[in-house]
Amino acid sequence: MQKLDVLEPNACYYMPYWAEYYGPYMPMRSHLVLAKVAGFTTATFGLDNLTVQTPALMNPPHHPGLLLAALPLSHVRRGRYSPVRSWVDLWKDVLRWLSFAENRSKQHQPWIDSLRWTAVVGPSFDRDAALPTTAARDAVGRSLKWVHTRSGLLATHGALEASTALAVWTQGLMKGGWPSELASLGGQWDSDDVAGDGSAGIFENFLSSIQPRSGKRLGGPLSTQLVRTVVRSDCVGEAAGGLAVGAWAEFEDPKATLVASNLLDYLFFNSTAQAAWPRNDPSSAVGGTLLWAINIPPPHAFEIYADDQSRIAMAVAFAGSAMASQRWDIPLVHLLLGNVRLMNSAGYFHTSIEGDAVVRAGWKL
Repeated sequence: MQKLDVLEPNACYYMPYWAEYYGPYMPMRSHLVLAKVAGFTTATFGLDNLTVQTPALMNPPHHPGLLLAALPLSHVRRGRYSPVRSWVDLWKDVLRWLSFAENRSKQHQPWIDSLRWTAVVGPSFDRDAALPTTAARDAVGRSLKWVHTRSGLLATHGALEASTALAVWTQGLMKGGWPSELASLGGQWDSDDVAGDGSAGIFENFLSSIQPRSGKRLGGPLSTQLVRTVVRSDCVGEAAGGLAVGAWAEFEDPKATLVASNLLDYLFFNSTAQAAWPRNDPSSAVGGTLLWAINIPPPHAFEIYADDQSRIAMAVAFAGSAMASQRWDIPLVHLLLGNVRLMNSAGYFHTSIEGDAVVRAGWKL
């Protein structure tokens, strides 16, 4: 590890340095600092011009024989800190320092050099590995099975009900705001929980923040990620489009095809939220369009996003073709016509518009 190398402690939980205890001007030897820098692997422009630097691994001025860590260094594996090689090197340096402090000699400790660990998650192949000819097909097939068996993204009806209640609670707490972090707290499912079948939709995504102490049982997962529990129409449509390739002969994944079909039925026919929206009324100014999110309360539920509607249309068209089904052709045509009706003379409409305002004013306005 070299000076100015960049290390990433996922989520960056740390204990701030107590300047009021040590004094803001006391000299301190920092081996690792927290700072916002330019660069991916190296701080390209250095640290000299940064006014905000937080010591993360330090020798306090009053106790130079003490090594303090402001980061939970015992979580480097569970927390999926990266890059792994750099954190291994850092731990080797820490152990060498501790060994010297204990033995008061610079005697080499060979066991420290052999320190290694296996990352909790990682790529299937090393950087320089030769890929088999079936690598692309195998990756798609594995991703299909992961989504419908182990991802935890497919909502069960119970999880959908809980996420809807969570959305109402968080919106009321924030007085109309939409805090994405709070809306994710209820979505921390272990990957071996019961998976949905698409009939209750699919949650939006994983958050990048890692929960290093997760796992309901002893021997459970070393770390998990929060699921943002918003059921967005575009995510439902795009997930169905991806899973629909399970109908192709190369993959032959009937479970993926079933989930894709259930997702589209939920999107167009079975969602109570969508049914309450006047999308099936051709005289309505929002006829044919879809709610951007299905399980959140007004007013945000009534927003119409141009890019969402377009991506849904493309995904549904692809899914129907992949599964050789015309089941969703009519709602797809209604969706296309509804979006054309909201366009201006140049062929565009705003990135997002308030659906209820359009209903009151009329689409011709």
